[in-house]
Amino acid sequence: MTPISHILVVDDDRYDNDRYCQVLRSAGYDVLGTTDLAEALEISQQQRFEVVLLDMLLPLRRHGKLEFGGLELLRHIKAHDQTTQIIAVTGYGSRELATEAMLYGAFDYVTKDLDTEERLPGSAAARAQLLRTATASHSEQHEPRDFTVPTNLIADSTAMRQALRRAQSLAMIDSPLLINGEAGVGKELVASVIHLNSSYATGPFVVAHCRGLSSTLIELWGEQSRPGSGYCTQAEGGTLVLKNIHELPYQQQNVVAEFLRTRMYQRNGATSPVTCHLRIIATTTADLDRLVRQGRFWRGLYDMLSIAALDIPPLRDRRDKDDITAIAGYLLRRYGLAEGLSPAAAELIAAYDYARANVKELEEVLREAALQADGATIDPEHLPSTLHPVILPESMLHEVETTLADEIVLTVRVVPSTPTMLIWESHTGSSSRSIISIPFDVDLALVLRALDAVQWPDHPQDGPQFTLDERAQLLHYGFWKNDRVVAEIDSLVGRALYQALIADSSARSALDQARNLAVDRRQPLTVIWRFPSEAIAIAALPWELLRDERQPLLLGQPRNSSFVRYIDLPQSIPPTPVSNRAMRLLAVCPTLGMDAETRKEEAQLRKQILQPLIDSKLLVVEELHSARIADLTDRLQDGAPVDILHYYGHGAWKNGMAHLCLDDGWLNASQFAAIAGEVPLMVLHACRSGMVGNDDLFTGIAPMLSAEGVAAVVAMQFTISVDAALRFSTVLYKNLTQGESLQAAMTKARRALYAEHPMSWYVPVLYIRSRDLKPVVLFKR
Repeated sequence: MTPISHILVVDDDRYDNDRYCQVLRSAGYDVLGTTDLAEALEISQQQRFEVVLLDMLLPLRRHGKLEFGGLELLRHIKAHDQTTQIIAVTGYGSRELATEAMLYGAFDYVTKDLDTEERLPGSAAARAQLLRTATASHSEQHEPRDFTVPTNLIADSTAMRQALRRAQSLAMIDSPLLINGEAGVGKELVASVIHLNSSYATGPFVVAHCRGLSSTLIELWGEQSRPGSGYCTQAEGGTLVLKNIHELPYQQQNVVAEFLRTRMYQRNGATSPVTCHLRIIATTTADLDRLVRQGRFWRGLYDMLSIAALDIPPLRDRRDKDDITAIAGYLLRRYGLAEGLSPAAAELIAAYDYARANVKELEEVLREAALQADGATIDPEHLPSTLHPVILPESMLHEVETTLADEIVLTVRVVPSTPTMLIWESHTGSSSRSIISIPFDVDLALVLRALDAVQWPDHPQDGPQFTLDERAQLLHYGFWKNDRVVAEIDSLVGRALYQALIADSSARSALDQARNLAVDRRQPLTVIWRFPSEAIAIAALPWELLRDERQPLLLGQPRNSSFVRYIDLPQSIPPTPVSNRAMRLLAVCPTLGMDAETRKEEAQLRKQILQPLIDSKLLVVEELHSARIADLTDRLQDGAPVDILHYYGHGAWKNGMAHLCLDDGWLNASQFAAIAGEVPLMVLHACRSGMVGNDDLFTGIAPMLSAEGVAAVVAMQFTISVDAALRFSTVLYKNLTQGESLQAAMTKARRALYAEHPMSWYVPVLYIRSRDLKPVVLFKR
């Protein structure tokens, strides 16, 4: 097919504009560039472009306010010619801004990274060409092609039907395909369905397990002396599935990318390459985008595979049409395990999450239950104990206030600029923009140290120390009196933050409307701050302290309001699964740097505060006393699933990054997440683990763990006493085990500290990575 010939590049940054144009011209495209919005509008109305590469952050001044002009230009271009494909260019890795563009008709997006220009031909023009190919293939057919789905693929749920519709649109495209999904969701089965409905249906369907491939990839290419050897030869004319592509040896990933590009490979011992005719489908359970950022997956291969991607939903998202019970019935019939399920057993089967292995886990449950039932009908007593909900004791029954309640969500998205821009997005979908001048400016680090100082009971003898010049500056802000940091510094800082935030009338209006609506409806207000990696200074501010003249935002009306920090990165992670069994907590208790008496005292306190929950069978606690790195790794890989990892230890800054201490060494956040990243919630009882660094947002343990994909992290942004930290965790866990959302449990724990440890109520912070804005409920009661 002839390459796309006309591309318009619109970016107000002249340097970026020139380099984008240059790389696209080098790839063989006819390119025109402009840095002016008005000129771009005029050009697009006079000429036809197959592709427009459009910067979403184009400045547009309207009614005296600075707005994003990219969306405005996008609407005009699509209104003039619907066939023009818009590729949104977003800064700061903001997938949300790109999503907004796609709602207005953009075909895809690329992020403005250091290597954007290297990825443009594959990430922009080639993707648009792919759409044209698919559209042409579709238009050549006089009527829609029947989509064959085997009887063993059950897809009655909305999520699975959407996935199959996407699979149907991808089946006739010749491009490599990436299928994402958790373990056991049926990725290989869906790949076979795509094969059966593709132009390769008459050929073989071959699966290559990437874990078993050697560094030479001889298993793929085969040997010249052995005709018919090699997966590529065996799959000729059909489909080759590269299962778990993330397990492909890193050194060979660029080789596979070249193979996908050229469709040529060379057998071992051959003197010339072979051109193949086959379809490549890769599957993965990993977040490849995150692996790319970590340097563990080759960028070129990821870009090529992600051109056409398909997500398979987990079982927990397929309950609306009883997919789970339908699959259970199929498995029972297929393997002759049992006569069937009783209605009560079917209800328990459908309610469980199967977060460990999805369909495979469901099959394990059925096999175990069938043995207990001796092949007869499976009743509730035959099912494993993990499927039975925990019954709350009479003494702990109470009305849960917010778990199932609707809530008012207000999102504040930070756009680094001069001055900083904030985008306020209400739960109704409307948005507004405001400008904020960051308070304290060059003295931010000093103010944070002052907030940390008041956490020390014997301050100023203990804790952070201040020079005469620093004391003078604190005195200037009203934070220093009688030779110490004033006790009410949290109120003073909170009011300063609030005044800076609402100085722009648009911000005041957005916040007041959300608060008033929450009060009127008697619903909690959740404020979500989305920080891109460049927003170091504004992310370092303790926004949890926000207060007007009356009281802190989090502790006033509306009741049970919550504050969530979100690291704004392009990739998403699945929502946190909900469990109905006893909560399993792993306490990691390093002994390094702690004397025996202190260790004994803390252990007794932990046992004392958690014992009521343990006695009520709501909580199972396991302590890892020998907290070596290998011990933690082995426990998390080989033991029962852990719902909460509570780290009791010390943090420190080493080589510009925050680390957590274990008994035989230090782990930074990336290393810690590699071991414990699958745990739904991490609670860090380590002072200042919630802070960010001076030069990089990701130097803090909590934001780094969040960036690495940990679903939820609770950490301490300042020093906190043992008593306050233990009281906080007591209230947090009690509410979580009773079915409260994580946001509501955090708020109630803060309220307890506000009454009992008033200097520490704002120290715990919450980071959440899921893009689902609903309350995060870990346990269903």
